Amino acid sequence: MTPQYRRILLKLSGEALGSDDNGCMDPSVLKQLAEELIKLRRDNIEIGVVVGGGNIWRGAEAPWLEASTSHYMGMLATLMNALALRAVVESLGAPSAVISSLNVTDLVDGLTTRQAIKGMRAGKIVFFAAGTGQPYVTTDTGAVLWALKTDADVVLKATKVDGIYSSDPMKCAHAVRYDRITYTQAIRDELKVMDLTAFSLCMQYRLPIIVFKLTPYSNIRRAVFGEAIGTIVEEENNAKTSSQRCRNTHEKGC
Repeated sequence: MTPQYRRILLKLSGEALGSDDNGCMDPSVLKQLAEELIKLRRDNIEIGVVVGGGNIWRGAEAPWLEASTSHYMGMLATLMNALALRAVVESLGAPSAVISSLNVTDLVDGLTTRQAIKGMRAGKIVFFAAGTGQPYVTTDTGAVLWALKTDADVVLKATKVDGIYSSDPMKCAHAVRYDRITYTQAIRDELKVMDLTAFSLCMQYRLPIIVFKLTPYSNIRRAVFGEAIGTIVEEENNAKTSSQRCRNTHEKGC
C-alpha cells in the first residue's frame, strides 16, 4: 500500500498515555505507541507528535489558582509527556527529538521550526511540547500551528471515540457519526472535538484533519495509509455534507 500522507502531525491527549492500572503514565502504553510510530518511520513517514498534559495537569481546571500560572503548569505537563515518549522511542533504537515552545534548553533538542523540519527529514520522531508557549491556548491549536509551520500534510487527532458525531455519543443515543464534513460545518455546529481556533486555522490553510479512535494503535497507520477510518474534515470541494445521512444534527434532547 502507498501512504496517503508523507508528513503527519499526530495529536494525542495526555490521558491516552495512562491506564486504570498504572495511573497517569503507563509504560506499556508508551511502548505500544512508540512501536507504532517506529513502524511508520520505517515506511519513510515523517512524524511530528503533539501530546496534551491532561493526565498530569489541566490548566483550565484549577479555579483556585491564578489562571496563567495554571496554564503554564499544563505546558510543563506536556513537556513531561514528550520527554517520556522520547525516552521510550530511543530505548527501542529509533531516533527522536523534543522541540519545546518554552525555553528549557537543558531538556530539549531544539526550539525552532527549522530544527523541527530538519529532524523530521532526518527520520527523527519529533515531539512538540509546551503548546504555543502562551497561556489560554489549547494544545489543539498548538498542534495545528506546528502542523502548518512544518508543512505537514494532515493533522491526525486520536481520541476515545471513532470520529466526529453530531453530538456527544456518550450522552446522546441518537448521535450520528460523520464520515466526512467541511470545516464550515464543524465550526457552525460547534462540534467540540477540536476548538474553534484550530478548526479555523485548518480551514484558512486547507489543512485536512482526520479524527479517529486511538485504539487499537494500528489505527494510526490505517489513517496514514488512507483507509476509511474516523472522520475527515476538509475543504468544501472534497467533503460531502453529511446532512443526507443525518435526520437532524441537533436531535431533540441531545
